[in-house]
Amino acid sequence: MLLSDGGGYQDRSFRVVSVVGMGGVGKTTLAQLVFNDKRVGAHFRARLWVCVSDSFDVMKLTRDILKQLLGRSCELQELSSLQQLLRKELAGKMFLLVLDDVWDVSQECWDALWVSLLDGAKGSRVLLTTRNESVSRASGAMDMYPLGCLSDDDCWSLFAQRAFYGSSMDDYQHLVRTGREIVRKCRGLPLTVKMLAGLLFGEFSLDRWEDILRSDLWELPEGKDYILPALKLSYYHLPSHVKPCFAYCAVFPKGYKFVRDELVFLWMVQGYVKPDTIIGSGSECFNCLLRRSFFQPSGDGRFLMHDLIRDLALSNRGGECSSLEGDATSSNSSRKARHLWFQDTEDQGTLLSCGSTSDYFSPHLRTCFLIGHSRVFPDAGRGQSLSQRLGDTFQSMSNLRALHLCGWEVAELPDSLGNLKLLRYLSIRHMVKLIRLPETLGNLLYLQTLEILDCFDLEELPNSLKHLVDLRHLILGMPRYSYSLQRMPCGIGRLTQLQTLPRFVVGEGNCAAGIEELTNLCNLRGELVINVRSLSSWVNVVGSKRNELNVLRYKNFITSLDLEFYDDGVVNCRDPSLSASIRHAEEFMEIIQPNMGIRKLVIHGYMGSRFPKWMADPFYSRLQSICLDSCRNCRRLPALGWLRFLKHLEVRFMDELRCAGHEFWDDGTPSGPLFPVLEQLHLYCLPELEGLLVGSALRTAFPHLHLLHIQDCQKLKHIKLGHLASLRELHVAGCDDLTELNFREMSISVGLQPDVVGPVNIPHIDTLRLEFCQKLNFPSARQWLPPSLQRFEITGSPLLEEWARRHLDA
Repeated sequence: MLLSDGGGYQDRSFRVVSVVGMGGVGKTTLAQLVFNDKRVGAHFRARLWVCVSDSFDVMKLTRDILKQLLGRSCELQELSSLQQLLRKELAGKMFLLVLDDVWDVSQECWDALWVSLLDGAKGSRVLLTTRNESVSRASGAMDMYPLGCLSDDDCWSLFAQRAFYGSSMDDYQHLVRTGREIVRKCRGLPLTVKMLAGLLFGEFSLDRWEDILRSDLWELPEGKDYILPALKLSYYHLPSHVKPCFAYCAVFPKGYKFVRDELVFLWMVQGYVKPDTIIGSGSECFNCLLRRSFFQPSGDGRFLMHDLIRDLALSNRGGECSSLEGDATSSNSSRKARHLWFQDTEDQGTLLSCGSTSDYFSPHLRTCFLIGHSRVFPDAGRGQSLSQRLGDTFQSMSNLRALHLCGWEVAELPDSLGNLKLLRYLSIRHMVKLIRLPETLGNLLYLQTLEILDCFDLEELPNSLKHLVDLRHLILGMPRYSYSLQRMPCGIGRLTQLQTLPRFVVGEGNCAAGIEELTNLCNLRGELVINVRSLSSWVNVVGSKRNELNVLRYKNFITSLDLEFYDDGVVNCRDPSLSASIRHAEEFMEIIQPNMGIRKLVIHGYMGSRFPKWMADPFYSRLQSICLDSCRNCRRLPALGWLRFLKHLEVRFMDELRCAGHEFWDDGTPSGPLFPVLEQLHLYCLPELEGLLVGSALRTAFPHLHLLHIQDCQKLKHIKLGHLASLRELHVAGCDDLTELNFREMSISVGLQPDVVGPVNIPHIDTLRLEFCQKLNFPSARQWLPPSLQRFEITGSPLLEEWARRHLDA
């Protein structure tokens, strides 16, 4: 249906295929399997997935499709403009669009959506999943696939696979009969089978299985909420401390994708998870719900709930959760809610500008999601700005514990934010014009989590941040190498409870925190990016104190360190006027030495002429990934060959690097193989690199290297890497001076002929890609190629292309 050459319907270039079946039968799972299939990925140039649910908003759907195509949100306001842009982006492209969980839709809505897709290439497909055949017919679907329930045998196979995971069913034959009877009660629905299997996973007591089989909940009618008895049974048997965590998830709308840590933080501030054990008990609760299929992975690192599961959560919240999306008649229910999801309509500001904010936001609220759009807020008729209206809203929620702001286009948040004295969780996302936060933020003394994501213009954090001594998680999610945030506020070193601080900016000025403020933050864990905008604060540290600093060395929970330098435009170490700046950078790198257990290291923009000594220390045995990027003044690589667990090495944009070879073992004699477990080696944009050698260790280096990628090294003359017994893929591109590639001794060189034609040194290579190597040529014999080769690509290399025409079959 999807990969066939069949055309579209009437004058359409695309064909609509539908999967129809009752809730919980596996429509979305089937669509995901198709969507992620390699053949489908190779066939369609663009693959797009949109969760529709029970609100078919053509403008929202068009925005969602464009966001996936463009990789960013679209700020166009009119539907016609959005449609025109979508047609332009899809023009000539073969696309697959999945519309998941479609409910009742009028013919006019379908027509309005289809008009945006007409310029796609012939053979494009739209795959929709729905519970209603009439929806399929109204969409004009030419192929309808009715998805029925599973047979008892298939259900049992699925159940046994999950319930006995990690164990042998042969050891528990006494459970089989009872298990099969439980499965028959699931009525062939995979969702209920998976949930009950998750419930009984690791439970091998026959009495426990009999209790599930004989439960009175099987006899309950589904009722008008359509909650299947099996789902109620799964909820009933959840551990008591997990039930409120699950029921809280009813605050999310259908189809919402959440991140594990985000949800655990929210549980924490509601008192469901103790703050001091968030890593333990919070993750345990989440894993319990995931294992029992209350949550399911969305495929992009996030998670979601099936509609039926969300309905189950909603039924157990007793009206505590409410969703408000442009419907003023819902204000009564929202005033009774303790957890509110407020999402503005396409006419931004409709709800906030209608009547008093107290009509929607009551003092009883404990959680509030305020979701807006990236557009100017219209005048409310009383001369109030969006910031003022948000301020009035905050005044109405005096007992709030968790606040999530997203998409509001304001430069500053109102001072009244500081009146939310009980706030423990504050998330600010996608507010693209936000420049600063109010100083009153320092009044939120109970705040435990402050999350700021994709606020591209944010320049600084308030100086009052130092008063938030209970803060545990300060999450600054900026684009990589973002230039907006200029400094961290002075005094941030007082926040000794901090566990999460993914970005630290070393700025300049009296109000900027210096690198030494990291010293007392002993509980930091996970990833840390240090953005060095200025070394002026470092220069002002007295020399004797510099040597005493151990900024990161004893922070044993940090697993990833990314050092980004943007200081003073230092780009040429040969300029005498810059020697002091280069020396300060080198001193800075020495004291930034991380703990011995670090696993990932990235250095970007380092202006020193040499790398620090600690990088060559073999005791950094846990380092698995290193990236050296834009270290333009360094002429030598550190002795990385000693690192026993290094698997990924990337070197790029090093303007002064001329040879990579003997420094890998620091001019000594290696006692064992160099780079013993390295799997990938990437060399990019090294304009002066002339040779890649591994000297006397030729036969003992890179025993597990399976990918070698060399690109834009214009002066590269020779490569000798020894016997690469594990190499699977070799990619060479943009190396103008290379003239020969010799697999017999694995030497790529300028005019170098093999002395002896011996055994092939890369016996397992299956992929060879050669691009834009103008002088590179092969010997005349076709048999010279490795026999294991399966994929051979030549692009922009005229001598090789001529060789291929003479020696290779079409």
